[in-house]
Amino acid sequence: MHDHVLFPEVPVELDRMRHFRIDFNALIQIQQSLDGQLPADGELMRLPISKVRDVFAAALRHEDPNLTPADVGRWIHVGNMKDALAAFERAWKLAMGEGDSPARPLLRAMLQ
Repeated sequence: MHDHVLFPEVPVELDRMRHFRIDFNALIQIQQSLDGQLPADGELMRLPISKVRDVFAAALRHEDPNLTPADVGRWIHVGNMKDALAAFERAWKLAMGEGDSPARPLLRAMLQ
């Protein structure tokens, strides 16, 4: 099974069309950015903006391994922040196995 099927990608318009994907590497980077924690549903909007930028970078890095949080910071602005948050939340829910996500058994097992 290809990992783009196992870890669905959610499109988000930033500097260009990009795709959030929460794979195992992104989970590790997100956990490191949040001092060992993973965000609960709806928690992202309560994080400091620098942490949100780091989380977005982790979910976009599959497209470009050299992507930095500063790159993401240049692409996020008041006009697209709401859509970016919604796209990330959708990617997060898919990764955590909500609905008919093929990642459900894998990620649930990894996080227990």
